[in-house]
Amino acid sequence: MENGKVAFITGANRGLGLETARELGKQGIVVVLGSRDPKKGEAAAVKLRDEGITAETLGFDVTKSQDHQKAYDYFAKKYGRLDRLRCCAKHSRRTFLRLSHSRKNCCRSYAKLRQAES
Repeated sequence: MENGKVAFITGANRGLGLETARELGKQGIVVVLGSRDPKKGEAAAVKLRDEGITAETLGFDVTKSQDHQKAYDYFAKKYGRLDRLRCCAKHSRRTFLRLSHSRKNCCRSYAKLRQAES
């Protein structure tokens, strides 16, 4: 049963991200799985839906700023808000600085969405 909340989990097609989505979904939260590979994201969402969890997918690469805008637009249009954001995307040391900048942008987008709902 849905509780009216929506969560976006990056890196959610496997591992910690998938388990985070599963646990949030069991609480009745609609989970949107962010995944660089849309096919893998959809396969993970199917597994969760088979468990009775409301799960959607969104192609998302945390290192690409245009994906941050795409995610912002998606949540603003479909839900008008985002209640939870979990960054579980795996990255290499090589992309650490770029990712740090991207995560700041992702968090800014989340804050902007939260502010818009006020």
